[in-house]
Amino acid sequence: MRVNATDQAEQLLMASSPGELMTAAHSLREMALDVRRELVHPHAPGPSLQLDPTVPEPELRRAELADLAVDVITATDYLIRLLSGPAIMASRLILADPAGFGGEGSSDEQAFDRLARRQLDARGAAVRLGTRLLSQLSQDVA
Repeated sequence: MRVNATDQAEQLLMASSPGELMTAAHSLREMALDVRRELVHPHAPGPSLQLDPTVPEPELRRAELADLAVDVITATDYLIRLLSGPAIMASRLILADPAGFGGEGSSDEQAFDRLARRQLDARGAAVRLGTRLLSQLSQDVA
């Protein structure tokens, strides 16, 4: 497992177009899957993450890092799902209010704005979790 200075979390943060965001999210997801696999199955054939011998309770630490990797996978899955969905179904689409009483609806611009905000929030969560995972790996891996 390689952890380098231009890591996948940073690539996701720097991405600006939907295509770049999708590519970077998939890359971060794959990294987290690899990390989890190597932590959960340390004796499997192929490269494996070796924790620093000075790490107290290495099996507990492996479990904590694997859980953090699952959080990264979940965050990137959410972002990928948001990026994959249709932006707006039709122009000037009027959505009913949440209560369904025919009150004031929200326009497609408002729906687009909410989607954009959710995408940015999802990207932020994925970047923060990915950065935390990569930082903790760099501290604990020999």
